[in-house]
Amino acid sequence: MVYDDNAAIALNADIRPETPLRQIWMNDFWGVPLGTNESHKSFRPLTTLTFRANYAVSGLDTLGYHVTNTLLHAIVRLRHFPCH
Repeated sequence: MVYDDNAAIALNADIRPETPLRQIWMNDFWGVPLGTNESHKSFRPLTTLTFRANYAVSGLDTLGYHVTNTLLHAIVRLRHFPCH
């Protein structure tokens, strides 16, 4: 993990299965409560959900995150720019 991955993934309790799913809707991208001064107010619940799914499958193994991101990118790319 590099740069902000530690804060967004490795240290973010919201991606752990023992954390109630509703926390994703109450916290920012970094797992900090949105109503606090410490929050960056960067609300990205879909991204946090993908991190949570990745963690459920492969823990903190970075290969799973890279594969998922590549697949999601390919799906979006093909949907918006279909090959002819």
